[in-house]
Amino acid sequence: MESVAKIATILLLAGSLTAMAAPQSAQNPDDLDAPNTAANKLNSLNTDAVSIDVAFPSGGSALGTNSVGARFFLSPTTALGLHLQYSYDQEQNFLAFGATFRTQWFLASKGRSAFYSFAQLSGGSTKNTAPTTSATTNIVDKSSTQTGGAGGFGLEVFLLPELSASADVGVGAVFSPSDRTKISTATSQIALHFFFP
Repeated sequence: MESVAKIATILLLAGSLTAMAAPQSAQNPDDLDAPNTAANKLNSLNTDAVSIDVAFPSGGSALGTNSVGARFFLSPTTALGLHLQYSYDQEQNFLAFGATFRTQWFLASKGRSAFYSFAQLSGGSTKNTAPTTSATTNIVDKSSTQTGGAGGFGLEVFLLPELSASADVGVGAVFSPSDRTKISTATSQIALHFFFP
């Protein structure tokens, strides 16, 4: 998780420098909700746009594992996303699966980079998959369900009009019936996004 946080921080700083160096006309506040034209199609942040996303890991979620999902853009500045998570650790005999619902609000929709804020809710389950035999009757049942929430900010950079990478940081909380609430001050995520027309 620390390496993901470092990568996310580096990407945010690099993107900030890119955004500051971009021409002012590329991020005119009066054009934030205007659709991208053919002459200025540097990204795919448009109404009704759809992206397939892969996140490493899904920061601030109940499970904190990698995820695959999709986003639907209600406008160039608002996106709703649903991401599924799955993880299996053979050494620990541990299986995890869950889902995350995320909303993103982009502060700009022009140019190759766009800052955003996000809020998300998640839920998941973990299960000990070790076989119960006479030799393993003393295994403690580690199965549990978890829910969580997170919020923060990030930056999405378009490598191509249909391909982008994003990094975000924030604060998250995870709730489990068997454990106390866990607060994370280093929630982080990096992701790749593939857009469809």
